[in-house]
Amino acid sequence: MPPADLSKWERLADLVRRVERGGLRSLPVAELEEVGRLYRQAAASLARERTRGREPELAEYLNALVARAHSSIYGRSTQPGLRLGHFFAVEVPRTFRAHLGYIGLAAGLFALFSLLAYGLVTTDENWAERLSPGAARQATEFAEKHQAAGEYFAETAGFMGGGNLSGFILGNNVKAALGAFGLGLTAGLGTILVLFLNGMMMGVFLGVGHTHGALLDMVAVVAPHGVLELSAFAIAAGAGLVMGAALIAPGDLTRGESLSRAARQALRLALGAALLLVPAALVEGLLSPQSTGPFGSNLFRIGFGLALAALGLLYLFAGDVAMGAGEKEEALT
Repeated sequence: MPPADLSKWERLADLVRRVERGGLRSLPVAELEEVGRLYRQAAASLARERTRGREPELAEYLNALVARAHSSIYGRSTQPGLRLGHFFAVEVPRTFRAHLGYIGLAAGLFALFSLLAYGLVTTDENWAERLSPGAARQATEFAEKHQAAGEYFAETAGFMGGGNLSGFILGNNVKAALGAFGLGLTAGLGTILVLFLNGMMMGVFLGVGHTHGALLDMVAVVAPHGVLELSAFAIAAGAGLVMGAALIAPGDLTRGESLSRAARQALRLALGAALLLVPAALVEGLLSPQSTGPFGSNLFRIGFGLALAALGLLYLFAGDVAMGAGEKEEALT
């Protein structure tokens, strides 16, 4: 057996031993991909060796290794609900942390475009209509009335009902997030365009509020749901940039192989973003329209939004850690 092949099979055996001890969730994303790749290579080598019949000992070794690897990867299947829970509780947070750079870039671009629009509008309000006419009209109409922040949604929520409004918002937001993700196939240019357009809308909305002396009110309009919602949008856009980068710089892989590998990671991010959009939509439809009680206070609305986003980030940074602790507890009982 060539030394290079021996090294690969020893590496696969080591990864399989770790999976047998702790399950697939014990491996980070990069090693999960590695064990899958080495398993496929070992299975292909076993098939070739069986055809040639030159080294029966090698065929026997590979047969045992492939069987162990197959059992470790596919033989530990659980009920669909448990697999889905593992996906969102473990795989999504791990993938999020592995691609923080792209997500941070997406968030930074959105903030940059928002600040650019905000600066232009606060310098000359005529820029509002040029940059985002729809956002400009809505913001101007609301800011001139100096109403409580919840009143921004009151008419729509009263007409549709809070539950229906939440469903409508969720559909629109998921569509926008998946658009930012899918447009990564344009080498990331389409994703950047989506970030630009949404950044312009946000900057115009807040800029108009500033020029009418209602900036805090406008922040409070968006805050209860918007901090989490924008975080989810940045994750989805980051997923698009992951695919764009794979197309631009495939490294030693073909562009197709590079994109295929990146798309699996990016899809996890996009689905994680969609999950975060669910509570954001519920808050936007049911709580953001309230203008009495705690939600009548701008500071409470802003604090609530920050707390909700903090819970979302806690899930992304520590969800799989909590799951791992639970597994250890279960193993001891």
